[in-house]
Amino acid sequence: MTAPAGPAKPVIAVGVVLVAVAAGAALASTSRYRGELDRNPMTRVTLRVDRDDGDRVVVGFKVKRLLISCDGAADARLGRAEIRGEATVADRGRFKLKGGDPILRMAVKGKLAGKRRAHGTVRYSGLTNVGGEELECASGKRAWSAKR
Repeated sequence: MTAPAGPAKPVIAVGVVLVAVAAGAALASTSRYRGELDRNPMTRVTLRVDRDDGDRVVVGFKVKRLLISCDGAADARLGRAEIRGEATVADRGRFKLKGGDPILRMAVKGKLAGKRRAHGTVRYSGLTNVGGEELECASGKRAWSAKR
């Protein structure tokens, strides 16, 4: 998605870490997928997938520089938002990972496509500290893609 031409809006950087379901036993090997959001190289994503007895488990998702819209303020850019936890990879490579609390939420849906590619969507919403104020912010549904 491209921004319309015209004067640039001010963007404020903020950071967030979300935690999903607690991880279980230690897993054997980790694959890291790296990519971007909305085909924009300025915004980065990292997906971590472990393998345990042949089963794949998503154990983390991180997004950097996610553009969010906030009530009553200029757009903001999250420095980093991350979910840590476990999501079993189902048939056809699909997974869902959610994190947060009633105030701040992030949800990732995705698919491991083949041996080296992954893609899906991410949503972020909730009260976020932007410039010293707690504002209701949201990213909307954003597409991501990554390769290992």
